[in-house]
Amino acid sequence: MPLTLLLPWTRLVGLGTGTFLTGLLSRFWPRRSVTRLSVFFGLGWGAGLIQDVIPGLPKFTGVQWYPIGAIAVLGLWMLQQVLWRRVGSTSADLGEETLGVRLSSLYAQAADIWGYVLSVGLLLGLTAEVSLFYASLRSLQSSYLAALMLLIAAILWRQWQAPQNSGVYLIGWGAELLLAEALQGAGGDLLTLSAATVALGLISLAIATWLQARSRLRLRSLEVLPLLYGLLAIALRSSDFTATTGWITLGVALIVLETGRRFQSRWLGWLALAGCSLGWYELVLYQLAQAEGGDPGDGLVVLAGVAVLLMGVYRLSERWLRQRLRYPQLELVAAAHLHWAIASLLLLLTLPSVIASSLRLVLLALGVAALATLYPLWQGRTAQSEAWLYTGLGQALGLLVYVRLLLPALSVLDDWGRSDRGGDCRGTLHTALAALGLAAAALAALGNGFAHSGDDRGRAVAKFA
Repeated sequence: MPLTLLLPWTRLVGLGTGTFLTGLLSRFWPRRSVTRLSVFFGLGWGAGLIQDVIPGLPKFTGVQWYPIGAIAVLGLWMLQQVLWRRVGSTSADLGEETLGVRLSSLYAQAADIWGYVLSVGLLLGLTAEVSLFYASLRSLQSSYLAALMLLIAAILWRQWQAPQNSGVYLIGWGAELLLAEALQGAGGDLLTLSAATVALGLISLAIATWLQARSRLRLRSLEVLPLLYGLLAIALRSSDFTATTGWITLGVALIVLETGRRFQSRWLGWLALAGCSLGWYELVLYQLAQAEGGDPGDGLVVLAGVAVLLMGVYRLSERWLRQRLRYPQLELVAAAHLHWAIASLLLLLTLPSVIASSLRLVLLALGVAALATLYPLWQGRTAQSEAWLYTGLGQALGLLVYVRLLLPALSVLDDWGRSDRGGDCRGTLHTALAALGLAAAALAALGNGFAHSGDDRGRAVAKFA
């Protein structure tokens, strides 16, 4: 058989003979392997007819075979539907399985399998062609766009009859290739394709929601496909850092958030929260990178402000997200605690700039430091936790020192807090401790409202002061 493929007529005769003999054999020995081989030879014989026999058709090149292959896929699946209908009608009439019914069933399965095989082969080849396009090794050709549209239409037609996970993945694959080919032809780049892939992931989520609500269709592929789009989008933008990459990260985080909610997956929830945070940090970092001059401490203050903002969003919206999105409370509270720690660390790193009096964003630093200090105190109050309360008191002491260093005009308080025997070297610390004692006394009074240990905790705070 391989020697007959070298010349056009011998190829046509060899494939035709193989189709006839395997078809004849299937009548006497109806087996899946025989019918699949018969359909394979039939596909080769049809390709030989198109290439070498049918008059008026030009000699097709490799590029032009892609649309023909997509048409062949559609033809195989149409043949499969015709055969299955024949099986159903004949079985209903006779009430038993005859040889014709068995052959129709076997050939329908063979046509379906070769349709999937040919689809995967075409998509692999088109993936290579799209890669060459982005590497500037070929130009835009309409044959590729036509092949992708025909192939997607064929897969959609097949899945509309009986949806399968494999078909959903093939549709998603083809849609991504069609998008990539069109965008590159319009002058786009990998970053543009990454943003469009995020949009495709969000659209696929919306389609999955609509299908589930309309037909109660629950295919796992409908929920996994948006995640694959998100991973691809991150990979495509991995070498870029621009004003839009942060938004791409946020879009992927939204996809992961919704998918994690549907799967009720905790690790996907953590990834979604991490992606949301990283996206906002990336947006701010890009703007800071474009700024000229300024003190590094100012950038740290801005980042600390972002951390405090995220801390507040995660903590204050915890109940709403838990009720509306059924999002676990643990992840949201832990994310808020983490951003509080990040904000506190970033403020600590601004101390060299504060001591050198080179910090410009003084008011922002004061506001961020105050919010970062109030958080553990509020957490200690709501969670009835002594650990958080004492952490807040310790941070309040640091805040007082931080305020004194930020505002040199407060140096007059150093003389008031100076010890007669200690000189003026500890004036700032004494002033902070005195103010902290007043704050602790106030917190001791608030401690009386704690449910299970209010009186004891109030005395403990007063004693600490």
